[in-house]
This record gives sequence, structure tokens and C-alpha cells, in this order.
Amino acid sequence: MKILGILSLCFMCAGLSSAQDSVAEHPPHGLLILKLEWTREPTPLDRYRSTFPEGSGGLRSDPDGTAHAPSSVEGRPIRDQGKPLYLYVYSMRVKNVGAKTILAVFWEYVTNDTFSGRELGRRQIINYEKIKPDGGATLKSKHPSPPANIVAADASKASERPTLAEHAEIKCVLYTDGTVWKDSAATGTECEELRRIDREVKMQERGRH
Repeated sequence: MKILGILSLCFMCAGLSSAQDSVAEHPPHGLLILKLEWTREPTPLDRYRSTFPEGSGGLRSDPDGTAHAPSSVEGRPIRDQGKPLYLYVYSMRVKNVGAKTILAVFWEYVTNDTFSGRELGRRQIINYEKIKPDGGATLKSKHPSPPANIVAADASKASERPTLAEHAEIKCVLYTDGTVWKDSAATGTECEELRRIDREVKMQERGRH
């Protein structure tokens, strides 16, 4: 009886592991995350102001459809005696392992303290980019703030940065057929924002024809 019990437990564990692997390889939204990283780049003051004008708020979309949002923990990028400003580039390499063509993605770059697990930063990002099934893309966005407010402005090398745990959370995916996938923890405004940007891009395209 003990042997049968142990065998049953082993089969249960194997089944659970298989299910977890399946979810990891075939996420419900169809986006398999291959790589996640951030870098920073020096930016002239005039370019910085054109990208993030003073007083701008809410999500702002670029002509190419990429949108940015203010951070929950805003940095204070200032020009100090001629030193350049910095923009932080967040990127996520993905593959579409789903059956539908993806049109837009609302995701968040989340940073936690490695030891306590406390959240240190959350950057909201929208990418308007078509990704066909079995296709891949690198979703990028520029932001005025670093991934966490504890990252020193002069920490240009990875070895100089504090130990952080970083991951991406996909909140909403808009497909070309008009349907969406929404994270159960999402507020609902994420999908509305994707639809709004999609309407704006299509209006711009019609205006050019």
C-alpha cells in the first residue's frame, strides 16, 4: 500500500510539472517571453523634451504606435552642468506561439527587491506591432525613469547596479481579429487603451490615402 501511495504521488507530481511546462511554453495570451532587459542612453535636452514634454501626462503614443506611460515611481532626470540626460530603454524579446496574429500589447516591466520581494518599480509600456503566429519581435519603449528609484544615475554597467529581480507582466493583448486577451489582475483600462491607439493609427492610415 505504501508503495502504491508513493507511486501515485510521483505520478501526480509529474502531471503537475508537465502542466506547468505546458503553460510556460504555451501561455494563454500567446506571447512567449524569450528575453527581458533594460539599457540607458544619453539624450540631448531638445530630444528629451520632444519625447517627454513638460506637463504631459497619461499614455502617449508615438507616430509608430509605441506608447509610454508615467511611472508609479518617477525619476528626476535633470541637466547638471552640461551632463547629458538619460532615457531608459525597456525591451522584451517575444515569440507568438498562439494561433492568432497579435496587433498590440500592453505590458509592464516590474522590478522587485531580490531579498524582500518588495516592488521597487513598475513601468507601463504599449507596443503596437503586428506579430504573426510563429513570428517574433523585440518590443521596446523609452522611459524617463530607471526600473527602480534606487538605481544610481551613473550605474552604466550591469556590475554597478544593485541586485534586482525583474520580470514582465502582460496585461492585455489585442489581436487583428478585434478580440483581446486580458490578465485577470488587469484593471480593464489596459485593453481600452490598446483599442484607442488602434483607432488612432487606423485613422492616420486612412488620412494618408
